[in-house]
Amino acid sequence: MLKIKYRIVQTDNGNFSPIFDRKAQRIFNCQLKLVNVRTEQETLSACRNAHLVLVTRGLFTKKVLEKMKYCLAIIRLGVGVENIDLKSATELGITVANVPDFCVEEVSDTVIGFILALNRKLFSLHKTVIGGRWDRRLGRPISRLKNQTLGLIGFGRIARAIAAKMKGFGINIIAYDPYVKKQEIKRFLVRTVNFDYLLKQSDFISLHLPLKEKTYHLIGEKQLRKMKRNAYLINTSRGRIINEVALYKALKEGWIAGAALDVLEKEPPDINNPLLKLNNVILTPHFASYSEEAFRELEERVREAAIAVLRGRFPNHILNPSVERKARLLEFKKF
Repeated sequence: MLKIKYRIVQTDNGNFSPIFDRKAQRIFNCQLKLVNVRTEQETLSACRNAHLVLVTRGLFTKKVLEKMKYCLAIIRLGVGVENIDLKSATELGITVANVPDFCVEEVSDTVIGFILALNRKLFSLHKTVIGGRWDRRLGRPISRLKNQTLGLIGFGRIARAIAAKMKGFGINIIAYDPYVKKQEIKRFLVRTVNFDYLLKQSDFISLHLPLKEKTYHLIGEKQLRKMKRNAYLINTSRGRIINEVALYKALKEGWIAGAALDVLEKEPPDINNPLLKLNNVILTPHFASYSEEAFRELEERVREAAIAVLRGRFPNHILNPSVERKARLLEFKKF
């Protein structure tokens, strides 16, 4: 009987298929273990002896990574890596990679759907009809979408796709991203502005940022008070970028017209989360990344990255490239 040489852990959240089926596990002389982890201790218990970890959830802190003595690489099933301590992984020689172009079409389409639904008040009018009131006046006022202003905070792949798709609606698009050159933003016929101007001038604001120390609660009471009273806030990135206590106050007291949130600070939300009781907010269950095609492509890309690691090669899209000087992968044959 063939002795298992490589241990792979997939910290699954129930959305993805096993990256390696039984046949592939035999071919690559590995064993894949599916686990559902959230806390630091759960992550450590499940991943301590893994050679390769395929991540959706879990907390890969310095404390956890230091005890993962065999780990060659961590590959994210998706884009965001706020649950992985990149600095510690680099110091320990652990390669970290992701799939940066995952779900660009899906999330950009979702944002556009939110813009249209908010502008035409589709959800609130739907509720009035099923509640027994057939009165178009209940939707007033509604302004024509053309010539309104969309503000994009962050101008990565998804924001660029939104800009390209929204041009056909005749909407003005502005963007704030201090990490992208102005010439690059201008290439998409989008005007660069500062953060304060974007907050004050946008009719719709869509967030496209990673969750980092600097972006945690980036949108709070101070920022919400600067927005127009008829403005809408859209978030498909990370829930903790918005201070939900401040957002509830803004929506309840009419500082802004409404919001559409695919992500929340706590997922799933508590049943007594006050946002669930408001009529001027659209809430969806962190679904914007999903389509059959997107998930199928993601699984294939992660599988390719995992195979590269098992063959002693670096995967594509390494997030800590300086690790290559001392990566454990360079000592792969010792395993």
